[in-house]
Amino acid sequence: MAALHVAVILSCCIVQTIVLGCTTKERLFRDLTNDYNPGIDPGKTQLTIGIHLICADFDKETGTVTANAWEQMTWKDSRLKWIPAEYGGIDNIRLPSSSVWTPDLAHYTSIKSIDERDTSANAIVNSDGTVLWVPRATYRINCKEGSECLLRIGSWTYDGISLELKAEEPDVFDLQYYQDSCPSVVTSHKSEVVTRYYPCCKEPYPTADISFTLKRRE
Repeated sequence: MAALHVAVILSCCIVQTIVLGCTTKERLFRDLTNDYNPGIDPGKTQLTIGIHLICADFDKETGTVTANAWEQMTWKDSRLKWIPAEYGGIDNIRLPSSSVWTPDLAHYTSIKSIDERDTSANAIVNSDGTVLWVPRATYRINCKEGSECLLRIGSWTYDGISLELKAEEPDVFDLQYYQDSCPSVVTSHKSEVVTRYYPCCKEPYPTADISFTLKRRE
């Protein structure tokens, strides 16, 4: 019975490819997104986050720091699962981030209402529903040379029950891609996921709190 099921699927694939002119990957894309609403979250979700700092520099006149980073986010969406054997062995696909649900992470300590995030970056989706999204981001915060700078990142609307925030191992804040050409260096840093409660609500609200200190490169 299972063999017959696979045979029927393969036959349908051949017919679809001939009639519609679609490739296996196009068929997978269509099947994943046809009835998918990116405005609806996947339900209770664990979001793993890592911030890869690329470059940071401060402006003495304004007392602000501009930091460029890659935001690495991973979560699971059961609506994006498939069986690779039914799609020519394809076990992952790159989808426009606008076609899948993405977490509404905000920078709580920003001096701007909205930071720059490259939402055009594709999301990499695996057959088990795991989604990896690594958009580039720019943060602007109030901070001076030698003082401790604070990045606080978390969901703007989801509480910790709906969206559990987890730090990327071994550290949510990573410097392995920091550029040698950057005019400032990070002299110290620490990070942790902190859970807070507010008077308005009984639910917990977690954030990734990152503290770091900068100095001019000698």
